[in-house]
Amino acid sequence: MGDRLDLLIPLNQDTMDRHLGLLASGAACLYNADQIHPGTPAAGVQLCPIPVSKLADITRNKVAQNTLAMGAALSMMGVGFPALESVIAEQFRKKEKSITDENVNVARAGYDYATENFKPFAWPLPMTENKFAVLSGNSALAMGGAAAGVKFYCAYPMSPLHRRSPLDGRSRPQSRNRCPSGRG
Repeated sequence: MGDRLDLLIPLNQDTMDRHLGLLASGAACLYNADQIHPGTPAAGVQLCPIPVSKLADITRNKVAQNTLAMGAALSMMGVGFPALESVIAEQFRKKEKSITDENVNVARAGYDYATENFKPFAWPLPMTENKFAVLSGNSALAMGGAAAGVKFYCAYPMSPLHRRSPLDGRSRPQSRNRCPSGRG
């Protein structure tokens, strides 16, 4: 994680309990106020309780709290809502328009709530025309391994990195023989 953690978005109590102490002055913690109790943060840490049940219907959309938190986080970082709206539209481009619209509305609710209730970060993200890659943890791990010179990779078939590892070279959902010996 580096030397400091600036934003924590715990999605359960265990994550809050384990990681709140990693936040230092100037950091923030966005959390579901309906389900998570924060504990005592370090001085200067902004606790940002989001009333998820008032802003979204998570009985129909279980990941709505994630979308609310993303909207809130980007508001606090000084990123304009159109950037998030375009990412959501791209992410759900193959779904029905109603699903895209629902997610945009949930993100907007989180964004607006944070704008009205939380202090923005003192160091907003610079907005430029440059586009940056966004990687999954699996892709980042595989790219880091390749850059470090990894020549051999073997994984248990149920491991998260197994299914679409860029180290595989084939990226097939079920690749039976990955070990050079033919025994894997």
